[in-house]
Amino acid sequence: MTLFKTKLSSVLLTSCLVFGCNVAWANEITLTRDEDEIVMRGTLLRYEDGYYVIKTSLGQMTVNSAMVECTGDACPKTDGIDANFRIAGSDTIGIELMPLLIKGMAAQNGTAVGNERSQGGHLSTMTAVKDNGRGDKDFTAVVEARGSSSGFQALLSETADLAMSSRPIKSEEHQALLNAGAGDMRSRAQEHVIAADGIIISLNPENPVDQLTEAEIAALLSGRITNWRQVGGEDVPVKVYTRNGQSGTSEMIKSRFLNPQNASFARSSKVVLGNAEMAEGIFLDKGAIGYLSAGYDTDTKPVAITSRCGITTMPSEFTIKTEEYPLQRRLYVYHRNGELPQTVKALLSYTSSDAAAGSIEKAGFVSWNIVQQSQQDIAQALRSQITDTQSPTEQNLARALYIDLLEWDRLSSTFRFQTGSSILDNLSQQKLVRLANYIVNLPAGSEITLTGFTDSDGAFNANQRLSEGRAMSVREQLEVLLKGTDVLDRVKINVKGYGPLNAVACNDDYLAQGLNRRVEVWVRPNNG
Repeated sequence: MTLFKTKLSSVLLTSCLVFGCNVAWANEITLTRDEDEIVMRGTLLRYEDGYYVIKTSLGQMTVNSAMVECTGDACPKTDGIDANFRIAGSDTIGIELMPLLIKGMAAQNGTAVGNERSQGGHLSTMTAVKDNGRGDKDFTAVVEARGSSSGFQALLSETADLAMSSRPIKSEEHQALLNAGAGDMRSRAQEHVIAADGIIISLNPENPVDQLTEAEIAALLSGRITNWRQVGGEDVPVKVYTRNGQSGTSEMIKSRFLNPQNASFARSSKVVLGNAEMAEGIFLDKGAIGYLSAGYDTDTKPVAITSRCGITTMPSEFTIKTEEYPLQRRLYVYHRNGELPQTVKALLSYTSSDAAAGSIEKAGFVSWNIVQQSQQDIAQALRSQITDTQSPTEQNLARALYIDLLEWDRLSSTFRFQTGSSILDNLSQQKLVRLANYIVNLPAGSEITLTGFTDSDGAFNANQRLSEGRAMSVREQLEVLLKGTDVLDRVKINVKGYGPLNAVACNDDYLAQGLNRRVEVWVRPNNG
């Protein structure tokens, strides 16, 4: 067998574009590289031993499948293939993100991975070949992306090693797997949060509206508001862009804005197939409003969302990482207890590392890598509230918080707790390891402050003590991770608690209260 060379690909592509490719289009396949550059288009004659044999206008060619991705109905089917491991579940994760993570993990060891996609990308066979595609086969993986529920069904039937889910496991799924001896899917050992997804409410870039309340968004999407001048914009009719009823993103928007109002998307809404078509439609339509995954909003205008209690949040990488943006969600991977294939272990390790950020962001999602941000804007917003506080105790603590916000930057690491306890949730335990690695690289003389907050239920003084106690608990766990290093001699770790001050969500429902019960991480590096 021979490996098709990159230089010849450009000749073939030019030939096809200028003269036309004389192929049997019914069996046509297209082979591309990671950069989405077309390598070859032609008729598939056969597929054997990891190589495509195709007929093109330049004659018969043989291509190593590990070097390219195959698209087209004639691409080899993956049903029944002898795979080293299988992954099933969410199409949000499985169509783009998981294949990129597998490729990224393999690339660390100099292994090239080809992706044979079929059924609209919902079924992929990924063949890895050592020595950058020139050596022996390393592994074969099958990724089947048919929805989160299908992943848990595959774990139950033991037909997949990993389940992908764009939502937490449901109680009935958890119980069924527990009864089947698959272990506790909600344990840290079996639940992994690999990335975050932020859904952006987007407008045409020429629309002067910068922020909308939740009620206004509901009214716009449902058709009750029909002209942008009704929300401070220009005299332009509103055009709603949405996804089909099977879209999990569409369900998220409905659940957040429309269902509480017992409303539906406007009858005149234009239904589009995905993020790319949504972005194009909004960009070309001055009256448009729609919603996009965070990675697709570059040519549209994101708007800040104002909650029913007046908290305004702008979508950004930072607010998605801190989980304070209201349309943020976690993306999960689950597995049964017991021994996993070695390559699957390597994949899980890769997904929780900083190295995976590039793969995650290329797929349009947000990684958990730590970023730093000034708190000047938050301080100014707090300043206007200080004089409204009647209690001298609360007012003094708010003034202290205001001064701290001006002096410290905030890290995106934000710790939250299991329901009804002071135990960190699974994601926060993952974040703790990342924070420890971050602190190790701080210059000597730097300071970290773990800053606790609570919801507003209960007495103020009790909440202030509780918030400080939770911050102290995080410090103790962090010190365990840093034990045996010289970090604690070089970097000072402080603890503070501000109780219910500086809420990031309304305190009138259970889920929002959970967002307010948090420990933030502030940093003051020694730069000189």
